Amino acid sequence: ACFDTNHLLTEDAADFVLHLGKKIVTTHVSDRDNEDERHWMPGEGVLDWQRILKALQDVGYEGVWLYEIGLKTPASVRRRRDLIYSDFTSNAVALFRGATPESLLI
Repeated sequence: ACFDTNHLLTEDAADFVLHLGKKIVTTHVSDRDNEDERHWMPGEGVLDWQRILKALQDVGYEGVWLYEIGLKTPASVRRRRDLIYSDFTSNAVALFRGATPESLLI
């Protein structure tokens, strides 16, 4: 299964991970609001990333961490600037360390 964090509008993402467990072979990572898919950078929306990461760790997930986000800022979020590739690295490092990623929101 692909765990796409943006598609679970009515389900809890961490519970979904715990339910599927070892069946998850890849991820599509992005944040959202509670209304629609947004493809925002983790930390720009409503998802509890530390809870999601703990669930992935609990099920022994060792697959890819694939950001599903474009560089251009979509109209649905207000960032100070478009993303650059190092933003993805900084975001992942912060998440994996248990820290809050730097916000680029206005």
